Amino acid sequence: MSDFKESRIVLIDDRFEYHSDRSQGGIPCRSYELPPNQIFQGIYYNGCAYYLHTGDPMIEEADAELEALRKKRMEQLHRMLEKEQEKAAWPSSPVHVTDLNFQQTISEYGVVLVDFWASWCSPCKMIAPILDQLAQEFKGRAVVAKLDVDRNRKTADAFKVSGIPTLILFKDGRPIERVTGALPRNALKGLIQRNLQ
Repeated sequence: MSDFKESRIVLIDDRFEYHSDRSQGGIPCRSYELPPNQIFQGIYYNGCAYYLHTGDPMIEEADAELEALRKKRMEQLHRMLEKEQEKAAWPSSPVHVTDLNFQQTISEYGVVLVDFWASWCSPCKMIAPILDQLAQEFKGRAVVAKLDVDRNRKTADAFKVSGIPTLILFKDGRPIERVTGALPRNALKGLIQRNLQ
């Protein structure tokens, strides 16, 4: 008698054994002659093959459970794919924001580090390459944005920016931390990292 795997059996020496009543576990298995090389659905238990008829409640219940598990797994995979696609669309370099799109940008992404800068500011130029690197490193998890204070006074005044560079970290649209000056890479990276939790 061949063994059964995953509720599917392939013939057995022209003979198919099954238990006629699952509630009578002690009754010996009966044997029936069958055409060779046929495939049947069934399970193998305690030396007996149990034929599972079409419409059998056990099959229907098992099928329903498998379908529910399959559906749940497909939903999980779909959500994972959507997240990966969203992350792929995130910018990998600093985003230049203005008074017009500032609020939209800090609300669209969970964590946004905004650099308030100006073209004449030497310390701003010093940290610019660091911000480029961090934008790439944290792509999909955080966004680096830059706002020119000379051209966007409304937003700079709203956050009381007097010295530059001033960097404000926003989380879910709210300012969480701010620092001023040309900080080293590790300090700026830590500013983002500790707010990703």
